[in-house]
Amino acid sequence: MEGNPKQEAQELIRRADNILIPLSLKPDEDAIGSALALKIFLEKLGKKVTVFSPDPLPERVRFLPEVLSIVHELVTNREFIISLDTKAAAAEKLSYNMAEGKLNIVVTAKEGKFRPEDVSFSLGRPEFDLIITVDTASLDLLGFLPAQQPELFQGTVPLLNIDHHESNNFFGQVNLVDPVAAATAELLLGLFESINRELIDERIATALLTSVWADTGSFQNTNTTPKSLTVAAQLLGFGASHPEVIKHLFKTREFSTLKLWGRALHRMSLNREIGLVWTKLAFQDFEETGAQRAETSGLIDELMKSAKGAKVALLLKEYEKGKLSGSLRAADGKSDVLALAKALGGGGHRAAAGFEIEGELDETERKILDLIANHLKASLEVKENSSLQ
Repeated sequence: MEGNPKQEAQELIRRADNILIPLSLKPDEDAIGSALALKIFLEKLGKKVTVFSPDPLPERVRFLPEVLSIVHELVTNREFIISLDTKAAAAEKLSYNMAEGKLNIVVTAKEGKFRPEDVSFSLGRPEFDLIITVDTASLDLLGFLPAQQPELFQGTVPLLNIDHHESNNFFGQVNLVDPVAAATAELLLGLFESINRELIDERIATALLTSVWADTGSFQNTNTTPKSLTVAAQLLGFGASHPEVIKHLFKTREFSTLKLWGRALHRMSLNREIGLVWTKLAFQDFEETGAQRAETSGLIDELMKSAKGAKVALLLKEYEKGKLSGSLRAADGKSDVLALAKALGGGGHRAAAGFEIEGELDETERKILDLIANHLKASLEVKENSSLQ
C-alpha cells in the first residue's frame, strides 16, 4: 500500500466486512474505551465487529456503552475440512450418520479402495477479514492469542495497528502510530473525522473521552498536550458524558480497592537521595482483600506520584505466585522510566511504563530496586558533571 497511514487505514476498513478488535492482556481504560468507540463507529458503517478481551474488565469501565458486548472466548473459524485423495480410488457415494457421540462420514468407492493415509484435515479460511489492534505496542501483549489462532496472524488477514506507545514495534500491515499522542483515542478521533464525522455520537464521544481522561490522569500527567485538551473539547461538543466519566474513573472506588490501596500505602518507602518512591502488593494481599488485579489502576498515578521528593515511582504487584508486574511513573515529569522498563523487558512511554518478570517477590524486589537505584544514581552523576562543565 502507498500513501499515508490514515488513508491506508481508511482503505482497509472500506474493504472489510467482519472485523476483530483483540484487546491486550490487562487492558486499561484507553484500550477499552478506544475499542468500544471503534466498534460502535464501524457498526455504523455496516461492518460486523467483535471485540475480544482475554482478561476480565475492571468494574470502573462497566458504564461504557457496548461494554457487555465484549467477548472473552473467541471462535475464529467454524469450518473443519476433511479432504480425501481420489487419485487411487473414485468416490461413488457419500453419506453420514451419528453414533455414540461421533459423526461418521461414509465414502463408498466406485472402484479400488480408500486408505487412511488418503485422508487429511484442515481449517477453513478465518471468518474475519480485518484485525485492528488498539493501544497495543506489540503482538506479545495479546497473550497467547497469536499462538492459539495462527491463521489470523500469519499475514492472511490484514492487520491495522493503532497506537500511541513509543515502544510500538510497527507489527501491522498498516501502522497508525503516533508516540506524541497522549492516548490512542486521539488517533481514533482523527480517523473517524476523516471517514465521516457525522457518525460520531455521544456514545463514541464518551468512550473516547474516557480514554483521554484516563491516560492523561485528568490532564495532570506530563503527556498532556494542547491537542489533548482540544480533543477533549471536541468530544464534549459531540455529546460526551463528562460527569459519568469523572464519577466512574475518579470518584467511585470498590471497598476492596480501598483496602488494597491501604496496604500499598502502608508499605510505601522513599529513598530521598535518588528520589525513588516504591511499594509492593503480594499475592496474599489480593486474596485477603478480595481485590482483582485491575483494582491497582490509579494507585500509582493518584497517590504515589504525589510523594514529596519523588522523581520515580514504582508499584510492584504479585498477581500470581512467582509472577510479578511492575508499573513505573516519572513523578517529577522529567525522568525517563521507559529506559528502566526496557531494561526489565517491558515498554511504554518515557513518563509511564511497565514490565512483567518472574521470581519470588522479596528477592526480585531487591534486584529491581538495585537496578533502578543504579540507573538513577548514574543519571544524577551525569547531571552533576554536566553542571560542572
